[in-house]
Amino acid sequence: MRSHQYRWRAALAGLVFLLAASSVFAQAEWIYLARGTEFVVIDPSSGDRVGGGTLRPASVAGGAMSIPEDGSTPEIVPTPGGRYVFFHFADAAVAVVVDAETHEVVRVVGLPQESERIQFSSMGDSLYVETRADRYEFPHRRGEITGDASPAPRLAPGRIAFNRRATRVYGERDGELVYSLARDGSPITGVRLRGGPYDWQTSPNFRFLLGASRDGEGMVLVDEARARVIGYLSESFVRENVWFDEASREVHFLTADGRALAAADVRRFRISSQQELGTALARIWRDDDGSLHGLTADGSELILDVAGRARRLASDSVLGGSDELTAELVRLKPGQGFACF
Repeated sequence: MRSHQYRWRAALAGLVFLLAASSVFAQAEWIYLARGTEFVVIDPSSGDRVGGGTLRPASVAGGAMSIPEDGSTPEIVPTPGGRYVFFHFADAAVAVVVDAETHEVVRVVGLPQESERIQFSSMGDSLYVETRADRYEFPHRRGEITGDASPAPRLAPGRIAFNRRATRVYGERDGELVYSLARDGSPITGVRLRGGPYDWQTSPNFRFLLGASRDGEGMVLVDEARARVIGYLSESFVRENVWFDEASREVHFLTADGRALAAADVRRFRISSQQELGTALARIWRDDDGSLHGLTADGSELILDVAGRARRLASDSVLGGSDELTAELVRLKPGQGFACF
């Protein structure tokens, strides 16, 4: 009996430990900034620098690949689970991979020439690379490309979206939102659109598809299961600053002047609220605690807790240089994108 009780207690203790560890990792959030071939990592809760370094490594896997000398700034693309952060140098056709737990460069991966955009499937097991001429799919696991490229479903240029298991791909073709099978690109159905072209994303519950026009003028919301348009929103916004809330009930976006954060209810897709920010921002993020953080329109300051006791960090004091500055909020979410851990 005592042995049985001991095993139960040990199992319960192990479960508590795992839940506690998972909770710690689930709450881990950092702001990654890059300028040229240098990067830093900021803890948004304190404003402290917790990591950083050079993106021109010499002693990691693939480190011999050429990193640009001209100071061009990479785009920052975290994996779905947030464990790895890809710094994509488009002109050099490479991505430098940083481990988000240690904030250290772990490898450099080669990409097709003229790669303009990279993104991961919802499961994290595929890396999609869009070039000027085509789009390719690479098998991916834990921050590594694990095989050769295969042609991706033929869709118009721009950001594509995926269902929960990444068995479907959503993107545009000839003025339609096309549902395609990920395995071979076979079309399933289509939704006729007006406006666009759009970049696409799915809501956290995968019920809705949101298209944000690439000129920053207008959005469209689609019911995924019914394959029909819910509504259009003609508002202007700052590109790459449109997202769903965690409950999939609202769409949030930064207005075109960068001075307000608006929300639209998904039921009618109409503006439901607007929050003035007091300063013009080029990027904005909401962390798991609900705090807003942003990068000023001129890239001179990183503002932590925009709506509360704002803390301003001069970007040149955080990361020196005069090149373009990019930034991204990275959340470590174990289990989101199984191939990322």
